[in-house]
Amino acid sequence: YWRVDLPLFAFTGWQLLFAGLFILPFYWTMESWPVMTTVNVIGYLYLCIFGAIISYILWFQGIKYLSPAFVSSLGLLSPVSAFCLGWIFLGQSLSWISMIGLSIVLVSIFIVQRALGRQ
Repeated sequence: YWRVDLPLFAFTGWQLLFAGLFILPFYWTMESWPVMTTVNVIGYLYLCIFGAIISYILWFQGIKYLSPAFVSSLGLLSPVSAFCLGWIFLGQSLSWISMIGLSIVLVSIFIVQRALGRQ
């Protein structure tokens, strides 16, 4: 196992900063600056806080207390959450193929968690 002697918030902050700096030249050469309305700023802040900062902190806290295999299998819940939230809040349709995919993901999470429980 590798270990970094930084507090969790600092470690997460440095990772996000360097990732943003890495992507910045690509953004400058391939995109144009969008018009920033209040709704855009609120949406961007929401994504920064919940989609990056809190999720990174929870990820590293999980790895600190749980096995990496256990935590990584929970990452499969991200598309399941998006699927369910899109259905509930956006009225997206549930096709039979998406239900098969949802079932496969849930069964795979169950199998991994069950196998880890036996160890």
